Amino acid sequence: MESHVSEPRPGVINPDPRYKRPDTYKRKMPAFLARLLESMGETDLTSHPAFYMPSTGRKRTIRKHGRNSLNATLRTLIANADVITASTTISCTSMAAQCGLQSKSAAGNKGITRFTRALKVLDAAGATQSRIERDPSSGQFLSAVVVITAVGMAICGTTENAWRAAARMRANFSGKPLAYGDEEETDLKQRLAERITAWIKMQRERRAEKARRKREDTLARRAARKDEEQQLHALIKSLTKSLPLAEIIKLGADGLKNRALSLLRRASSPPVPE
Repeated sequence: MESHVSEPRPGVINPDPRYKRPDTYKRKMPAFLARLLESMGETDLTSHPAFYMPSTGRKRTIRKHGRNSLNATLRTLIANADVITASTTISCTSMAAQCGLQSKSAAGNKGITRFTRALKVLDAAGATQSRIERDPSSGQFLSAVVVITAVGMAICGTTENAWRAAARMRANFSGKPLAYGDEEETDLKQRLAERITAWIKMQRERRAEKARRKREDTLARRAARKDEEQQLHALIKSLTKSLPLAEIIKLGADGLKNRALSLLRRASSPPVPE
């Protein structure tokens, strides 16, 4: 297999990304996930054979900045995972910011290309199963749902049985125990489907609320502009009646409008304290 130079490409933004838990997160991380993250430490997870299996189509080793991105992405997925369903429904934009893979253009737009590229590599290695839902009502894409597979658990240093035991304990604590035997897989699939449905519903409600506020703000601005135009029209009419004809001719239509606007701004501005 062809080997790359260990140094990253020039111009890579944040070549050494690390997962950082947001300060706004007040809820305590589940003990199983906290212990798993601690056991992972600074280990290079990309040394696992899964990243070089024939199914990945990889013919050479992963560059250093690519390995760093994959390590940060895996740790971020583990930190944000739901223990019961081994899945994340947090937005990719938020996860990219947590692991330091979010970029920002000169226009201020947030980019998550490095994070989504890492997700594609993890999908190809069989570590995750990512799916992006589309809202049929608006046609817009919703946030990705990422499921951590048994291969992904092995890469992170745990087993499916250990994760399943933690999921069972978590489910018992929540008051909705997992089914046993042959019904266990069906129960987990149903819980994952319910989680995805609830996530899609919440995103639709958020977008509907955002659209409603935007629509109300637009209507408010239009109403304010209409009131201002009516006041301006009334003031120009008053000025044409009160000013001498010679001054009106000297000002002209534009000068009369500018004087009326000046009077309106003076009247609407707060008085200067003495």
